[in-house]
Amino acid sequence: MNTKENYDRIIEKEHIGHTTLALLTNQDALSTREVGIFTLDDLISIHRHVYFSLSLPWKKNDILKWFGITSSTTLPIDTDELINTIINIRDHANTWDNVEQHVKEQSVNLSLVSRNIIHTGGQIIEYINHMPILKRVSDSLNDINESELDEIFYQSDDQQIATELTNILQLIKDDIKEQSIKTSNIKKYHFRF
Repeated sequence: MNTKENYDRIIEKEHIGHTTLALLTNQDALSTREVGIFTLDDLISIHRHVYFSLSLPWKKNDILKWFGITSSTTLPIDTDELINTIINIRDHANTWDNVEQHVKEQSVNLSLVSRNIIHTGGQIIEYINHMPILKRVSDSLNDINESELDEIFYQSDDQQIATELTNILQLIKDDIKEQSIKTSNIKKYHFRF
C-alpha cells in the first residue's frame, strides 16, 4: 500500500505539468488504485451479466417454458417469485445503458477539466514569473548588496496578482471537488452491478 512518504519527492519544473496530469488521472506509478471507474474485470463481468440477462425470457409462460416447468410444478421457491426474479434481473440489466452513458459523460468531463487545469496551471506560472517583485529580485539578486535588498518591497501589484492566483486556485479546487463528487456518485451507482 502506498503511503504519504511515497509522494514526498521533488518534481523538476519541466515535469510539473506531466506529473500533475498523471496524479490527477491516477496514472502515476505511485497511484493507489487502478485508472478509471471500472476495471477491465468489472466491465467483462458487467457485460456478461447484461448479455445473459437480456437473453432471459420476460413473459410468464416463456419463463416457465425456459425452466421446463409449469405453474403447478412444486419448487422450493414460489413460481411467481421465480418469475419476478427473472423479470427483475432483466430490468436490472436494462439499466446498464444509463450507467454506461454517465460513465462516458464523466470521462469527457474529467478530460476537459484536466486540460483546463493544466492550461490554467501554465498561466499561473506565467503570472508568478511576471510578478514585479520576482522581476526585481531575479534581475538584480546577484548584483545586489544587503542594504539594497531591504529596498525591494512586496507592492500592491504583487498583492493583486497573489490574490487573483488564490482565487484561481480556489476555482481549480472547486472543479476538482465537483468532479470527485460526480465520479463518486457514478461509482456508488455502478456497485449495483
